[in-house]
Amino acid sequence: MTAAGRRGSVRQDSSGRWCFVVDVSVPGGPRRQARRRGFHTKKAAQAALTETLGDLNARSYIEPSRLTLREYIADRWLPVVAGELRPSTLHSYQRNLRLHVLPRLGAVPLQALDPASLQALYANLARSGRRDHLAGHGLSPRTVNYIHTILRSALQTAVDWDLLQRNPAVRARPPKRTAAGNRHEQIRTWSRQELSSFLEATRQERLYPLWLLMATTGLRRGEALGLNWDSVDLSAGRISIRRSLVDVTTVASGSEPVYSDPKTLRGSRIVGLDTATQRALRGWRTRLDEEHALFGLAATDNLVFTNEDGRPLHPDRLARFFVHRVRKTGLPVIRLHDLRHTWATLALESGVHPKVVSERLGHSTITITLTIYSHVLPAMDTEAAERVAGLVLGPEYMVCDQAVTNRPR
Repeated sequence: MTAAGRRGSVRQDSSGRWCFVVDVSVPGGPRRQARRRGFHTKKAAQAALTETLGDLNARSYIEPSRLTLREYIADRWLPVVAGELRPSTLHSYQRNLRLHVLPRLGAVPLQALDPASLQALYANLARSGRRDHLAGHGLSPRTVNYIHTILRSALQTAVDWDLLQRNPAVRARPPKRTAAGNRHEQIRTWSRQELSSFLEATRQERLYPLWLLMATTGLRRGEALGLNWDSVDLSAGRISIRRSLVDVTTVASGSEPVYSDPKTLRGSRIVGLDTATQRALRGWRTRLDEEHALFGLAATDNLVFTNEDGRPLHPDRLARFFVHRVRKTGLPVIRLHDLRHTWATLALESGVHPKVVSERLGHSTITITLTIYSHVLPAMDTEAAERVAGLVLGPEYMVCDQAVTNRPR
């Protein structure tokens, strides 16, 4: 008798469809059988049985399961990797899965996922995956690649745990990251006049000191929200960046902030403050003291920026509020993070040395700064050429150059 005849059989059920039954018992264990139904032909059922027998003989057989991708991600994978990831990385994983993956594939059985399903997901995200102020637009190739990386890691763990026979993400292809679709393609900045207009429009509003601090320092959103008063030295005009607020969880006693350490050694840094920002922070502290006295509460973790009752500001909600506030001004819509890009662009354009800009931003290397803000470099290069030529050729060159520039056309 053949192995197939000895361990499995094909039969037709009452509906006219074909099925197979196979013995999946392990040596020394109780007898167990697996059954698969719904084949249109006997030949298809026999082929599936033969494949299953081959997996059993190769000890690569995976028991059928109705476990969905959402159940696997939420109940099994994320709780395990949570202890292995930085809080900011974990938050990023959770956010991308919640917004982009689980709404589309969460109900799909884990074992039914295939490369085609993932390929379709990537195409959909690249076409219309945005969920922010550009809703309906596509995600950047960098973001889709990042989502692919998350899924590949999650599904590889499923293989390691014997929940999947092979990782479907290995054969799925995310969009290529071209020069036109690199990591910096979504940088949007305001001009000096636009930034000034926004600050003037919000000057009398509660969160003006926060907008001003981010606009004049280039701090990341989480760095500003994670700042506490112990890290602020207004007499010396500087702040110390030591952590970042990445999330605010709801607990029985209220809101609990989730912090993360800086990604790099240079992420921990001291940032100088201009006089106007120092003055705004002094006024802000007085206002906070009054608000907290009114509520009878102190700020959580002595945070600089909080709600009126002392609870920490939620990073994602703050980002959405910023976009809403920008829309009311009629200015071009940018993200909250683009205040950082705006500061860096204006600093470079005004002649601040890239090394200084890199250190204030907390980049690990100056190369990262120059790569991100490469759009500023051509103008800087032209200005450098003119300055050096003026030094070499003397004042006469500058006068002649000005005359040529101003000549009527």
